[in-house]
Amino acid sequence: METNTFLQTHRVFNLDEAVQALAPPGGRKATLERLSYAADRGKLKNLARGVYASVPPGVEPGKFQPDRFLAAKALRPDAIFSHHSALELLGAAHSEWRLCTAYSARRA
Repeated sequence: METNTFLQTHRVFNLDEAVQALAPPGGRKATLERLSYAADRGKLKNLARGVYASVPPGVEPGKFQPDRFLAAKALRPDAIFSHHSALELLGAAHSEWRLCTAYSARRA
């Protein structure tokens, strides 16, 4: 798969998803090089170690804020959203918070 196509279809992803989808001949190292090139061109933002967000066209990478629920899912794939975050996802919350609460079996 081409890198630009992958970035357009995956707004927030982790390195393992990128390696599987892009499947370059060099494996993980080649994927990191492709992602690094995209980040240098302003098409990608590094959220955490191994977690990335695609920057939409016309948006400055420094000002771009990815969807917090997608970012939490990429950081902790086993996480379960709880408290106010769960209410927001269900559409039952009366307000929107910047904080995203989730439970995970892994340590922070």
